[in-house]
Amino acid sequence: MSVLVAAVSLVAAVQSKAAVPQYDYRQPMADGVSLVGMDCQRKQRKLELGFFYPDKPPRRPMELWRTSDLVKFDSTTWFLTDVYEVERHCLIGKDKYVVRFRGVPGASNAQWQCGGSSGAHATVFKNGRVVFDDEMAVCQDDSYIRKIVFSSGTDMPVVTIAH
Repeated sequence: MSVLVAAVSLVAAVQSKAAVPQYDYRQPMADGVSLVGMDCQRKQRKLELGFFYPDKPPRRPMELWRTSDLVKFDSTTWFLTDVYEVERHCLIGKDKYVVRFRGVPGASNAQWQCGGSSGAHATVFKNGRVVFDDEMAVCQDDSYIRKIVFSSGTDMPVVTIAH
């Protein structure tokens, strides 16, 4: 098992439920900022999740969080100290969705390769059953999950990969 996997596993075991600040989609995105978000579209009977880089920001209101706010590093040692999780609920018709975003640190030390970057892992439950569970973006991977759309009447989401 790699040092990063061991460190993330250890931190995940004591994962914090601290409040992660939301990001206003109207703010311009600076270089190096990545966002993860969701939009519960009750009228359209859809749930949309997205991962955004500055070159492709969200174009409409969504609940958004900086991926860098989902991980915490010690300011003295630069080692990973916490991984945060955000949970939201979305009711579409009779279906209850629970969405969880968890931070994915680039490394267990912020000064190591990829350490300053962070991604996100998304888990989606529909009526208590997991229907999606994957990392949306990780360091040094040219492709990432740009969008996930769940529509009423189906368990399988439409997943859009960006390269």
